[in-house]
Amino acid sequence: QELQALRLRLESQLQAEVQRREEAFKKEMGTVQKQRAETYKVLDSVLREQRKSEAEAERRKLQEMQADRQLDALREEIRTKETQLDEQQHELRRKVEEQQASHEREKRELEQKYEEIWSRTKMPSTWTLDPASGVGFRPVHIREASVLAALQKCLTLSRPEDLGVGRDYLCAVGRPYSKLHLAAAWRVENPALMERYNAEKRKMRADLKSDGLQAQVPDTRKDVWTHVNGGVASLPEAAELEADVNETFLFHGTRPVTIPKIMFAGLNERVNQRGFFGAGTYLAECAGKADQYTGLDSKKQAEGSELQDLHDLLYAKEGSRHAKGKPAHPGNVFYILLCRAAIGYPVHSYDGRCAIQDSGGASGAGAPPRGEGGVRQEDRKGRATGELAAARAAAAGRSCHTHYHSLIIEKTAHIDYNDPEYRKRVWRYREFIFTHSERTYPQYLLAVQRR
Repeated sequence: QELQALRLRLESQLQAEVQRREEAFKKEMGTVQKQRAETYKVLDSVLREQRKSEAEAERRKLQEMQADRQLDALREEIRTKETQLDEQQHELRRKVEEQQASHEREKRELEQKYEEIWSRTKMPSTWTLDPASGVGFRPVHIREASVLAALQKCLTLSRPEDLGVGRDYLCAVGRPYSKLHLAAAWRVENPALMERYNAEKRKMRADLKSDGLQAQVPDTRKDVWTHVNGGVASLPEAAELEADVNETFLFHGTRPVTIPKIMFAGLNERVNQRGFFGAGTYLAECAGKADQYTGLDSKKQAEGSELQDLHDLLYAKEGSRHAKGKPAHPGNVFYILLCRAAIGYPVHSYDGRCAIQDSGGASGAGAPPRGEGGVRQEDRKGRATGELAAARAAAAGRSCHTHYHSLIIEKTAHIDYNDPEYRKRVWRYREFIFTHSERTYPQYLLAVQRR
């Protein structure tokens, strides 16, 4: 019984222990299953996240590939548009350049037209006569001491001993004398003549430019006596002289009766058809040469004489209270015109027939050499015409249409009296001959006295 009871107790304890262990095992298995479920859940979540990440990566990769394709397409479109834009820009630039060139041409044409209009109406800064006033011309009596001093300086002679000497003197009154004294002076203001003079200078420039002779034009003014003695530099018009046409001041002597005509219509080369060196307007750099061709104007002129018009223009009537800026007649005077002259491209000669080989034509040269060609044009029969010959072209063998603008007769240092043509030489004064008097303008009228 004790064994039975012990066995029962042991079985009961064993059964309780087994039950306890089963419950512990079940509990532990529940915990393990729970942990496994949680692990599976975590793994499933991780797998889902991984698949989601892989899908997202794949999607991004596809998006990137699509973006790359779009970017390539966009780049290609940009390149195409850039090419089109470059072409449009090039075309636009070409049109702009064409428009600019057209505008430049129009601007140059307008400037040229303006210059032509301005040069036609451009008058010396010292003038007081308005071109629009309708007054044809006016001699203005000069009172400024500086201008009178400059004009007197222009009358300064290089060789006073040559005054009153020579075969060309028209009036011997006052001989002997060694000075030309400025008694009175007038500035000739004639807008129509000045417009004609400016137009001729423009034509000279155009001729020189068309034949490429601009660079060949020698600066003739550097040895003109009115420049050398400093008279021109002191004149108020000195700054207005145009070097590209060799513009300077030269003298012209004439009889008193012709002065009103010259002030009104200018010098006229057709008046002198029998000039010593051919037809033309003769000017000189030295007042002594111009003095040879002057005539006397005395104060005692009868009323109604041929000089009445001249006296009415220049002088106040004797005893008049209202002189209107006119001076009284100074007495015995001779008239010399100081002219603006555009020498342009000159040809130098000793006899007016053959050009000097060295176109520099220094006045101290010796006997004249054989010429290089005719100075004047010839007709079909070989007769010399009044027009000067064509200038030498800039390039050999090239034809030139520009005629020389003036003829300078140089002094001959040695005269061969055995030469039958020796009289057709000059040895005291150079002479400047213009076949077109439009290249001259009578700027000043000088009343001089021989002393």
